[in-house]
Amino acid sequence: MELEIGNLLRKMRLKARLTQAQLAEKMGMARTTVSKLENGVYTVAAADLFRWSKTTNGQDQLIAFMHNAQIIGDTITSMPTVVSFISPLLPFVA
Repeated sequence: MELEIGNLLRKMRLKARLTQAQLAEKMGMARTTVSKLENGVYTVAAADLFRWSKTTNGQDQLIAFMHNAQIIGDTITSMPTVVSFISPLLPFVA
């Protein structure tokens, strides 16, 4: 999951046309921290995620990412219900 968020962070930064060094300066962190967040080495804190999206004007990307994550989460949590519904029908599938 960290790598997926890291990819989102990188996309937001690139869309804002910022280098890692420029974003790091605006965020008050080291360039290496930006790199490690984008590469999934560090887990991004929620406060930093929202600040990153504001700094890069990437709120729309963050909302889309969170919406997609919610859909995936809903699908995963509903899987036991789907499986229990389909399981009795499997013997009839040729």
